[in-house]
Amino acid sequence: MQNEIMNKKLVLYIHGKGGSAAECEHYKPLFPDCDCLGLDYKTFTPWETGREIEEAVNKFASSYAKIILIANSIGAFFSMNADICTKIERAYFISPVVDMEKMILNLMSWAGVSEEDLKRDKIIKTDFGEDLSWDYLCYVRAHSLNWTVPTKILYGSEDNLVPKETVEAFARKNASSLTVMQGGEHWFHTDEQMKFLDEWIEGKTKILETERLFLRQMTLEDTDTLALVMSDPESMKFYPHPFSREEVENWIKWNLDNYQKYGFGLWAVCLKESGEMIGDCGITMQQVENDLFPEIGYHLRKEFRGKGYATEVAKACAEFAKGRGMKKIISYMKSDNLPSRHVAERNGMKFVKAFTKTVMGKVVEDEVLYMKDL
Repeated sequence: MQNEIMNKKLVLYIHGKGGSAAECEHYKPLFPDCDCLGLDYKTFTPWETGREIEEAVNKFASSYAKIILIANSIGAFFSMNADICTKIERAYFISPVVDMEKMILNLMSWAGVSEEDLKRDKIIKTDFGEDLSWDYLCYVRAHSLNWTVPTKILYGSEDNLVPKETVEAFARKNASSLTVMQGGEHWFHTDEQMKFLDEWIEGKTKILETERLFLRQMTLEDTDTLALVMSDPESMKFYPHPFSREEVENWIKWNLDNYQKYGFGLWAVCLKESGEMIGDCGITMQQVENDLFPEIGYHLRKEFRGKGYATEVAKACAEFAKGRGMKKIISYMKSDNLPSRHVAERNGMKFVKAFTKTVMGKVVEDEVLYMKDL
């Protein structure tokens, strides 16, 4: 029996304020091959709750092969104050509190409390039910977060507790993927919101959808699959391969950063029926002379080439860029990459000129540039 447990994974759920460990029941169907447990922590400060979480994770790590963390709201903040990074395989943060100092200062502003007031009185009760604590503020200032776990973040556009720019800055710093649900709130609770949350965890959240495909946000969990796609011999004709796994991971991180800056990024190309990842595509901002333009790029697995998927993907990316207010799109490719040139031309792109381009720090000669007005 012990050996059976040691070969299993554990999904550990850390609830937010007002939540409960029983909420972990919702996630059991999403992880059928894992045990799911919720932590019913008894304290409510980062130094105490962090210890509770750390002790629980240490205990579970001796019994399970891998631990997956799901943390909601302040539960994410408490988790990041525990020394558990080396014991967590990956994490899912839902509406995470990632900058407690800023949140406390905002609460102080709303309550009309100055730092001098809080330092003098130590604890001040507010009309909106939150106690302000000088010790709490001093702690978060003295203990910056150091989170190194591969993490996916779900955020609602109507979150009135955590500012979007705060979550974006955290995701950028930690190379975490960020998915924003339009109309989502801080507490995901409606049928629509919970359906979106479930599809996000399952990796089925669609950014773009075509007749046969859908695109979702690429994450660091896709590194190995993407490395296989990019190491295909056909791809190696047109790029400065071979790419190491580390280079592919850095490529994903760079694109996640690009997404945070411009709203574009790297996406997994998936079959609509099965959800299978057959390649990647994306839009990055590239400079041509003195202007920045959105550039379309893609890779497909060998067995899915020549079937019109690339044309479908490139068209969808162009429509996405147009919907974000872009006036032009561009695409670079090797001059002898005839399939990619045909894809560009089928999507109405025009040859501009030959170009020298740097890919992942390496100069690629004999490039050509295509452009299209949107």
